[in-house]
Amino acid sequence: MTQCAAITKKGQRCKNKTKGLTIYCTIHSISNPSITSDNTNSIPKKDFWDKISSLSTLLSGVLIAGIGLWATHHYNYSQLELRQLEALDKFRPLLSSNKPDEREFAYSAFVSLGYENLALKLIALKDDRAGINVLASLSKSENQEISSSATKILSKLKIQTRFGGKKATISRLKKLHPSKQFEPDSVFSVLSFSLRSFNIFKHPARIEHISKVIKGVESEIILVQEIPNLETVRLISSFLNDYEFVINAGTKSGPKQFQVTFLKKGKVKLLDSFTVPGEFIRLPICVTTSIKGQKVDIVNLHLTFNKRQHRTLESVKLLSWERKRTPQRPVIISGVFNAEADDKTLSDLHEIGRFATKDMDKDASTLVRGHRKYTHFLMGDRAEELYISKSIFVYDLKKYLPELSEQVILKEISDHNPVQISLLITEDSYLTNKASLSDAKTPAAVLRH
Repeated sequence: MTQCAAITKKGQRCKNKTKGLTIYCTIHSISNPSITSDNTNSIPKKDFWDKISSLSTLLSGVLIAGIGLWATHHYNYSQLELRQLEALDKFRPLLSSNKPDEREFAYSAFVSLGYENLALKLIALKDDRAGINVLASLSKSENQEISSSATKILSKLKIQTRFGGKKATISRLKKLHPSKQFEPDSVFSVLSFSLRSFNIFKHPARIEHISKVIKGVESEIILVQEIPNLETVRLISSFLNDYEFVINAGTKSGPKQFQVTFLKKGKVKLLDSFTVPGEFIRLPICVTTSIKGQKVDIVNLHLTFNKRQHRTLESVKLLSWERKRTPQRPVIISGVFNAEADDKTLSDLHEIGRFATKDMDKDASTLVRGHRKYTHFLMGDRAEELYISKSIFVYDLKKYLPELSEQVILKEISDHNPVQISLLITEDSYLTNKASLSDAKTPAAVLRH
């Protein structure tokens, strides 16, 4: 079949002769480009919703794939967190260990697992010197926040380390008595520290300084005098969270000053507490404690300073109380006596027992300024059997805090140096009136936390 070669207008017929044949055809082909354009434009255009519909398949595929990837990642992350928490739980018992190297290992493990902030919080909360090496490492971290926090905590712990804690106490005891054995679980220290009445809101740095001193010494029993208000008691107790405390009822004229006795939880048990009766300007507080089953009475007092006649009367009242109290029980009386041990105003107290202050070095002073011994430990006869001879020790704040001037120490810490004695209590110790769980009583005339 032969195709028509002639192109005419649409609808016309053409006559083509090819080899004697005449062919008529109707032209339906196009010779004008505009016709093509018209036909193309006749196809309906897609609106916005048509385009969205076209993309929906693609978008849903991408979304499903994204959700799948997120779910996989979240699952893997959750599994990682679970494994980390399981690992942390395994290290948790090490945090309460009595061995510093085990606690240090636990802190290091936390850091290795990516819990640097948790390690920092735990070390700071416990003021744990076992974490010093961990802190030194974190202080060099590229993370500025972690580095700054570690440096601050490290600085505080280094100051506490100067006081040496219980390790330094036992080291001194071994030098005093090289032939004796002193196990950490058998040595109990009593610290007496007058803070000098102050307004905490005028000197907020005092709490931080005082915490460094008390935490650095690490005594099981802490006797604090001259606390002006309950708010200051709460602030001090906030950094002694592993201690319980008993407060006296203030002074005879009202709660202007408090004596507070802190007892280490798990080491010293409180059985009873009461204020010592008598004409005292500042009411002494007595706590009956159980130390490894041994009952010991501990009196925290602050005798008057500028009235010698009244201080004599207070001494007589204290002797009278001691004579009437439960016999056959060791008693330790400590605090600020505001006089030398051989002062006439304290002469009646020698009938109770011996002043351990006489064991102090001649150059030692319980005052930051001057050379006087006003903080004493009066050991009753039976308490003398528990007292480690010559163990009384004065922490000279000017020596232990050389970066602070004397003026700063007087303003921001105290005009008194902390004084400590040590007791040796074992299963073979003197155990007359051995304590039992039934001995615990409700304290009278005191505030207890």
